Amino acid sequence: MSFARPHCSNVRAGAAPSSPERRSRSPWTPCVGPTLGAILGLATTAGGTAKGGLLLAVYSAGLALPFLFSAVAFNAATRAFTFFKRHYSAIQVGSGLVLIGMGYLVLTGELFQLNIQAQQFLSHFNLNFFQSV
Repeated sequence: MSFARPHCSNVRAGAAPSSPERRSRSPWTPCVGPTLGAILGLATTAGGTAKGGLLLAVYSAGLALPFLFSAVAFNAATRAFTFFKRHYSAIQVGSGLVLIGMGYLVLTGELFQLNIQAQQFLSHFNLNFFQSV
């Protein structure tokens, strides 16, 4: 007598977490590890409940603010991506032309000459950082 076993392609016994799971929890490791332990230790030994609560509130704000900023940035990025989505074919053609032009400059050796001219131009303004290297 054989038992039918449901097929689950994404679940393996004893398997390590998938890459998105690892990426989402790895930034938290320093936050919930020694840092949170130190903050909780300071909060319990602080002069009073208010001081301990203030330490935990500042720590919580430090965790929350990057997420709030990324939410605002995501909204702005979504608007920017709609521009790129609308003009995708023109961007693709322009990028291809730049790539062909750079390939031509490398093939003929003119990219090296342009680099030398750019360094000479920047040295007039004391912006040629490659002189000291």
